[in-house]
Amino acid sequence: MNKRMIGSIYEDAAVKYLETKGFLILQRNYRNKIGEIDIIAKKNNKISFVEVKFRENTAFGDAAEAANARKLQKIYRIAQWYLLEHPEFQNEEFQFDVLAITGNQIRYYENCYGVM
Repeated sequence: MNKRMIGSIYEDAAVKYLETKGFLILQRNYRNKIGEIDIIAKKNNKISFVEVKFRENTAFGDAAEAANARKLQKIYRIAQWYLLEHPEFQNEEFQFDVLAITGNQIRYYENCYGVM
């Protein structure tokens, strides 16, 4: 399997996880000229921009560590475009989250980017 196929499998797992936690999935793989956000979801009137990271094991570090500051800054800019394109969400609170999958373990880090 190529990276895209593997990524799709783990994004499917991430979507299922978020849905069991009460999230409504608004969009997957939102793309614009800057880049892509894996999942955009909503829960309790808050929009979550979710970056999904996967590692088979921790030999090369934890999956969450792959969401570095440069990547997070890029996601923030992509999210700004999304909110401009979707004025119905412009008055909603929003946060930036990481869903890390290492092997079969899923960890969800909410609002991990802080205010940018």
